[in-house]
Amino acid sequence: MSEAGRHVAIWDEAFAFQGPGADAARVEHQALLVCLALGAPYGFSARGSAMAPCTGLVLAPHVPHGYRAEGCRILSVFVEPESPLGRRITLARLSSTDVAPFEAAWVASFVERTEGLLVEARARALLAEIVPADAPLAALDPRVAQALSWARAHLSEDPTLATMAARAGLSTERFRHLFRIEVGTPLRRWLRWARLRRAVELALAGASLTSAAHEAGFSDQAHLSRTFSGMFGLSPFAARPDGR
Repeated sequence: MSEAGRHVAIWDEAFAFQGPGADAARVEHQALLVCLALGAPYGFSARGSAMAPCTGLVLAPHVPHGYRAEGCRILSVFVEPESPLGRRITLARLSSTDVAPFEAAWVASFVERTEGLLVEARARALLAEIVPADAPLAALDPRVAQALSWARAHLSEDPTLATMAARAGLSTERFRHLFRIEVGTPLRRWLRWARLRRAVELALAGASLTSAAHEAGFSDQAHLSRTFSGMFGLSPFAARPDGR
Protein backbone atom coordinates (compact mmCIF):
# COMPACT_ATOMS: atom_id res chain seq x y z
CA MET A 1 0.00 0.00 0.00
CA SER A 2 1.32 3.43 -0.79
CA GLU A 3 0.85 7.18 -0.65
CA ALA A 4 2.77 9.58 -2.89
CA GLY A 5 5.18 6.76 -3.85
CA ARG A 6 5.71 5.67 -0.25
CA HIS A 7 4.98 1.99 0.35
CA VAL A 8 4.04 0.71 3.81
CA ALA A 9 3.82 -2.79 5.30
CA ILE A 10 3.18 -4.08 8.80
CA TRP A 11 3.54 -7.51 10.39
CA ASP A 12 3.89 -9.07 13.83
CA GLU A 13 7.24 -7.64 14.93
CA ALA A 14 7.77 -4.64 12.67
CA PHE A 15 6.51 -2.20 10.10
CA ALA A 16 8.32 -0.62 7.19
CA PHE A 17 8.23 2.45 4.94
CA GLN A 18 9.91 2.50 1.54
CA GLY A 19 10.04 5.42 -0.85
CA PRO A 20 10.72 9.16 -0.83
CA GLY A 21 12.37 10.49 2.31
CA ALA A 22 11.66 13.71 4.18
CA ASP A 23 13.46 16.12 6.50
CA ALA A 24 13.02 16.16 10.29
CA ALA A 25 15.02 18.19 12.78
CA ARG A 26 14.27 15.94 15.76
CA VAL A 27 12.28 12.74 16.22
CA GLU A 28 12.31 9.99 18.84
CA HIS A 29 10.42 6.71 19.15
CA GLN A 30 10.08 3.48 21.06
CA ALA A 31 11.06 1.32 18.10
CA LEU A 32 14.42 -0.03 17.11
CA LEU A 33 15.14 1.47 13.67
CA VAL A 34 16.93 -0.11 10.71
CA CYS A 35 17.27 2.42 7.88
CA LEU A 36 18.93 2.17 4.45
CA ALA A 37 19.50 4.65 1.64
CA LEU A 38 18.20 3.11 -1.60
CA GLY A 39 20.32 5.48 -3.65
CA ALA A 40 22.09 8.66 -2.61
CA PRO A 41 23.02 8.89 1.10
CA TYR A 42 20.72 10.77 3.46
CA GLY A 43 21.83 13.14 6.20
CA PHE A 44 21.64 11.82 9.76
CA SER A 45 22.36 13.17 13.23
CA ALA A 46 21.89 11.68 16.70
CA ARG A 47 21.71 13.42 20.08
CA GLY A 48 22.30 16.83 18.53
CA SER A 49 25.44 15.91 16.57
CA ALA A 50 26.20 17.53 13.22
CA MET A 51 24.28 16.17 10.22
CA ALA A 52 26.49 13.70 8.30
CA PRO A 53 26.00 11.54 5.18
CA CYS A 54 24.69 8.05 5.95
CA THR A 55 23.95 5.00 3.79
CA GLY A 56 22.41 2.88 6.54
CA LEU A 57 22.33 2.11 10.25
CA VAL A 58 20.70 0.43 13.21
CA LEU A 59 19.44 2.85 15.86
CA ALA A 60 18.45 1.99 19.42
CA PRO A 61 15.06 3.05 20.78
CA HIS A 62 14.62 6.48 22.41
CA VAL A 63 17.63 8.08 20.76
CA PRO A 64 16.75 11.64 19.66
CA HIS A 65 17.76 11.98 16.02
CA GLY A 66 17.22 14.04 12.91
CA TYR A 67 17.57 13.38 9.22
CA ARG A 68 17.75 15.18 5.91
CA ALA A 69 16.29 12.80 3.36
CA GLU A 70 14.28 15.06 1.05
CA GLY A 71 15.04 13.88 -2.50
CA CYS A 72 16.38 10.50 -1.29
CA ARG A 73 14.75 7.07 -1.43
CA ILE A 74 14.93 5.15 1.82
CA LEU A 75 13.83 1.92 3.47
CA SER A 76 12.99 2.34 7.17
CA VAL A 77 12.06 -0.67 9.28
CA PHE A 78 10.73 -0.11 12.81
CA VAL A 79 11.10 -3.20 15.00
CA GLU A 80 9.39 -3.86 18.32
CA PRO A 81 12.41 -3.86 20.70
CA GLU A 82 10.81 -6.29 23.15
CA SER A 83 10.02 -8.82 20.40
CA PRO A 84 12.31 -11.84 19.83
CA LEU A 85 13.57 -10.20 16.63
CA GLY A 86 14.18 -6.86 18.36
CA ARG A 87 16.04 -8.51 21.22
CA ARG A 88 18.24 -10.46 18.79
CA ILE A 89 19.09 -7.28 16.87
CA THR A 90 19.93 -5.49 20.11
CA LEU A 91 22.31 -8.27 21.22
CA ALA A 92 23.90 -8.60 17.77
CA ARG A 93 24.21 -4.94 16.79
CA LEU A 94 23.68 -2.64 19.76
CA SER A 95 25.39 -4.33 22.70
CA SER A 96 27.97 -1.53 23.06
CA THR A 97 26.48 1.40 21.13
CA ASP A 98 23.13 2.98 20.32
CA VAL A 99 24.00 3.83 16.69
CA ALA A 100 25.54 1.12 14.48
CA PRO A 101 26.27 2.20 10.87
CA PHE A 102 26.47 -0.27 8.00
CA GLU A 103 29.34 -0.39 5.54
CA ALA A 104 28.45 1.52 2.37
CA ALA A 105 29.59 -1.35 0.12
CA TRP A 106 27.28 -3.82 1.89
CA VAL A 107 24.34 -1.41 1.62
CA ALA A 108 24.94 -0.94 -2.12
CA SER A 109 25.11 -4.72 -2.59
CA PHE A 110 21.93 -5.34 -0.62
CA VAL A 111 20.01 -2.63 -2.49
CA GLU A 112 21.06 -4.08 -5.84
CA ARG A 113 20.25 -7.67 -4.84
CA THR A 114 16.77 -6.80 -3.56
CA GLU A 115 15.71 -4.29 -6.23
CA GLY A 116 12.14 -5.01 -7.31
CA LEU A 117 11.02 -6.72 -4.10
CA LEU A 118 7.86 -5.45 -2.45
CA VAL A 119 8.44 -3.51 0.76
CA GLU A 120 7.65 -6.33 3.21
CA ALA A 121 9.80 -8.87 1.38
CA ARG A 122 12.68 -6.41 1.14
CA ALA A 123 12.40 -5.41 4.80
CA ARG A 124 12.31 -9.04 5.93
CA ALA A 125 15.34 -9.80 3.76
CA LEU A 126 17.18 -6.88 5.37
CA LEU A 127 16.40 -8.05 8.88
CA ALA A 128 17.41 -11.63 8.04
CA GLU A 129 20.80 -10.42 6.78
CA ILE A 130 21.68 -8.22 9.72
CA VAL A 131 20.83 -10.81 12.37
CA PRO A 132 20.54 -14.58 11.78
CA ALA A 133 17.45 -16.37 13.06
CA ASP A 134 19.66 -18.52 15.30
CA ALA A 135 21.37 -15.51 16.91
CA PRO A 136 21.39 -15.53 20.75
CA LEU A 137 18.11 -14.48 22.33
CA ALA A 138 17.45 -13.03 25.78
CA ALA A 139 13.86 -14.16 26.37
CA LEU A 140 11.28 -11.69 27.66
CA ASP A 141 9.93 -12.44 31.12
CA PRO A 142 6.70 -14.41 30.48
CA ARG A 143 4.74 -12.32 33.01
CA VAL A 144 5.61 -9.14 31.14
CA ALA A 145 4.93 -10.84 27.80
CA GLN A 146 1.46 -11.85 29.00
CA ALA A 147 0.66 -8.32 30.18
CA LEU A 148 1.87 -6.80 26.89
CA SER A 149 -0.25 -9.20 24.88
CA TRP A 150 -3.33 -8.28 26.89
CA ALA A 151 -2.64 -4.54 26.62
CA ARG A 152 -2.24 -4.70 22.82
CA ALA A 153 -5.70 -6.29 22.58
CA HIS A 154 -7.30 -3.66 24.88
CA LEU A 155 -5.71 -0.36 23.84
CA SER A 156 -9.07 1.40 23.48
CA GLU A 157 -9.74 0.62 27.16
CA ASP A 158 -6.69 2.66 28.29
CA PRO A 159 -4.67 -0.08 30.05
CA THR A 160 -3.18 1.05 33.36
CA LEU A 161 -0.11 -0.03 35.27
CA ALA A 162 -2.32 -1.54 37.99
CA THR A 163 -4.40 -3.54 35.51
CA MET A 164 -1.36 -4.89 33.70
CA ALA A 165 0.34 -5.73 37.01
CA ALA A 166 -2.71 -7.75 38.01
CA ARG A 167 -2.55 -9.60 34.68
CA ALA A 168 1.07 -10.42 35.42
CA GLY A 169 0.25 -11.52 38.98
CA LEU A 170 2.52 -8.89 40.52
CA SER A 171 2.21 -5.86 42.72
CA THR A 172 2.09 -2.54 40.92
CA GLU A 173 5.55 -1.48 42.08
CA ARG A 174 7.13 -4.86 41.30
CA PHE A 175 5.58 -4.84 37.82
CA ARG A 176 6.71 -1.25 37.21
CA HIS A 177 10.29 -2.23 38.03
CA LEU A 178 10.21 -5.46 36.03
CA PHE A 179 8.59 -3.76 33.03
CA ARG A 180 11.32 -1.12 32.90
CA ILE A 181 14.05 -3.76 33.09
CA GLU A 182 12.49 -6.07 30.49
CA VAL A 183 11.12 -3.54 27.98
CA GLY A 184 13.60 -0.73 28.56
CA THR A 185 11.06 2.06 28.81
CA PRO A 186 8.28 3.30 31.13
CA LEU A 187 4.82 1.89 30.46
CA ARG A 188 3.51 5.28 29.33
CA ARG A 189 6.00 5.41 26.44
CA TRP A 190 5.35 1.82 25.47
CA LEU A 191 1.58 2.41 25.36
CA ARG A 192 2.05 5.45 23.13
CA TRP A 193 4.05 3.33 20.69
CA ALA A 194 1.57 0.42 20.85
CA ARG A 195 -1.31 2.81 20.10
CA LEU A 196 0.56 4.31 17.19
CA ARG A 197 1.38 0.92 15.73
CA ARG A 198 -2.26 -0.16 16.06
CA ALA A 199 -3.42 3.02 14.33
CA VAL A 200 -1.04 2.34 11.43
CA GLU A 201 -2.36 -1.21 11.19
CA LEU A 202 -5.96 0.03 11.06
CA ALA A 203 -5.14 2.76 8.53
CA LEU A 204 -3.45 0.22 6.27
CA ALA A 205 -6.60 -1.89 6.48
CA GLY A 206 -8.61 1.08 5.15
CA ALA A 207 -9.95 2.72 8.32
CA SER A 208 -10.25 6.51 8.39
CA LEU A 209 -7.66 8.24 10.54
CA THR A 210 -10.41 9.38 12.90
CA SER A 211 -11.63 5.82 13.36
CA ALA A 212 -8.08 4.47 13.65
CA ALA A 213 -7.23 7.08 16.28
CA HIS A 214 -10.20 6.25 18.49
CA GLU A 215 -9.86 2.48 18.20
CA ALA A 216 -6.15 2.68 19.05
CA GLY A 217 -6.84 4.76 22.17
CA PHE A 218 -5.96 8.28 20.99
CA SER A 219 -8.27 11.10 22.06
CA ASP A 220 -8.78 12.24 18.46
CA GLN A 221 -7.16 12.41 15.02
CA ALA A 222 -5.14 15.50 15.98
CA HIS A 223 -3.61 13.58 18.90
CA LEU A 224 -2.66 10.76 16.53
CA SER A 225 -1.19 13.22 14.03
CA ARG A 226 0.98 14.95 16.65
CA THR A 227 2.29 11.64 17.97
CA PHE A 228 2.98 10.24 14.49
CA SER A 229 4.80 13.37 13.38
CA GLY A 230 6.86 13.49 16.58
CA MET A 231 8.04 9.91 16.10
CA PHE A 232 8.53 9.77 12.34
CA GLY A 233 8.62 13.32 11.02
CA LEU A 234 5.79 12.38 8.64
CA SER A 235 2.06 12.88 8.42
CA PRO A 236 -0.05 9.83 9.39
CA PHE A 237 -1.54 10.09 5.90
CA ALA A 238 1.59 8.20 4.88
CA ALA A 239 -0.03 5.11 6.43
CA ARG A 240 -3.26 5.46 4.44
CA PRO A 241 -3.53 3.30 1.32
CA ASP A 242 -5.45 6.03 -0.53
CA GLY A 243 -3.60 9.04 0.94
CA ARG A 244 -6.72 10.45 2.63
